[in-house]
Amino acid sequence: MMRHEAWFASVDWASEAHHVCVVGSDGSKRAERIFRHGGAGLAEIADWIAARCGGAAPEDIPVGIEIPHGPVVESLMDHGF
Repeated sequence: MMRHEAWFASVDWASEAHHVCVVGSDGSKRAERIFRHGGAGLAEIADWIAARCGGAAPEDIPVGIEIPHGPVVESLMDHGF
């Protein structure tokens, strides 16, 4: 039986930029990037996470973020996370 990799993402939300990290199921950091605050940057976050998670569907990628509301959360939810 083939076991699939599990993926996780973390978003450090700030007023000017957001630091995003993708982690594999073994706890290793697989990718990280800083995104500018604003509409284009928010859309890029979702696309970037999805592209780095080995084809996993957004609903299968848990995202940790320190606040449960606001534009970053709304954008991620709009993209299926």
